Amino acid sequence: MRRVFTYLLITSLSINLFATGQITDKINYKGNKYELLTLPLEDYFIKNPEKRPTPKIVSTGLWRGYIATFELINAEIFVKDIKVKDSFNGPYKSVFKKVFPNKKNVKLEWYSGLLVVVFGNATPKAVGLIIYENYIVLEVNKGNIVKEKQFNYNQFEVFKNNQFNFFRKTEDYNKVVISLKKHHIKEVDSLIKFDILNYTKKILVE
Repeated sequence: MRRVFTYLLITSLSINLFATGQITDKINYKGNKYELLTLPLEDYFIKNPEKRPTPKIVSTGLWRGYIATFELINAEIFVKDIKVKDSFNGPYKSVFKKVFPNKKNVKLEWYSGLLVVVFGNATPKAVGLIIYENYIVLEVNKGNIVKEKQFNYNQFEVFKNNQFNFFRKTEDYNKVVISLKKHHIKEVDSLIKFDILNYTKKILVE
């Protein structure tokens, strides 16, 4: 049961990030700083709730309360910083040492799944929905990048559709549908398809 609630929470956060203009996490990737639409720290904080930052200010544009920065180093992904705000007009301040005391680089060993990196022009597509010019999908296994694909927006939508069609043939899809229906989620296929890269842990299509 805990796994189901955890999954639904991460999915909800991810959908908010994609669709409602939430401030993104950042990632230093191959010498450039990009926006990261996935929230890999949420897995860690759900398993370690006592570590979650508790800022005095939480805005509608940052429901999770923090901004994390990650870095790719030799095909491994590390947490470099975590920042929060304690006042609306004040600066962001680092809480990295509070979350990970006595550590400088923290590898995402707890995270296996797909990370979505975006760059280029960001364009409103519909109310509350932003699309990006370029997407990079990173397949991660315990903090190690094992595969990556780069797309423009149209290619990314085709990839997501193919990923969903492949996922529908798996037993994991049936398990997700059952879990969502138990929690009275309607239009489960639409939800899964929209956030398919959060429901799948690997790149299923070439």
